[in-house]
Amino acid sequence: MKYEIPRLNKPKNGRRIAIGDIHGCADTFQLLVRKLDLQAEDQLFLLGDLIDKGTRSKEVIDYTLELKEKGLNVFPIMGNHELSFLMAYDQGFDFFLDYLNQNNNEDFLDGDIEAYLSYFASFEYGYDLGDWLACHSEFLINEQSIYRGMRGMFSKVDFKISEEEILSKRQVTGHFVTQTSRLKASIDNKERVIFLDSGCVYPENEELGFLAAFDLDSEELLLQKNVETVVQTINSAKD
Repeated sequence: MKYEIPRLNKPKNGRRIAIGDIHGCADTFQLLVRKLDLQAEDQLFLLGDLIDKGTRSKEVIDYTLELKEKGLNVFPIMGNHELSFLMAYDQGFDFFLDYLNQNNNEDFLDGDIEAYLSYFASFEYGYDLGDWLACHSEFLINEQSIYRGMRGMFSKVDFKISEEEILSKRQVTGHFVTQTSRLKASIDNKERVIFLDSGCVYPENEELGFLAAFDLDSEELLLQKNVETVVQTINSAKD
């Protein structure tokens, strides 16, 4: 499948903000978005893997749809977990049910599963922002990997982008779990690739357990600590 990465112009008066892998951390995601105080001119890029691992993936997706319904510019990006969701469904319903069970996703069946499948299928593989590439994983030069790299991870996609184009832009990506100290250093050093997956689903690790938002123009980083356990504990106490 030949694929040309869509180009988006920089908003005249808005921010360009990227958020790393959410993985079903719905409360943490919503809290982070409220702190961002998004405006109509802003562009919000969700760098893939919105689902799986965490326990509230459906709520994450429903919230992205709510933001879009409010007129906000939200650009969800295809991650390997969204692709796995689509591929699992194509393997038959029993296989799909097993996949949902293994990934804490049974609640998707409480909604319109066809609508969710259509929504995931609409995700772009990334966006060319002129000075930045926003994708789930990085575009590697002269290298392929089934674990990292857009061409290795999405091997059936023929990305129409040259090495010259890749080298002329910085990249903001998710997928590769990165400790917060390393993430901050990469921003301070203005590295070519910024990995925003700060391991929200791993709160037991003091260097992980955060959801990261990065302003592509001011290069300001906002880290939100995972609040899923706290919220669940409070809710349990009320029951």
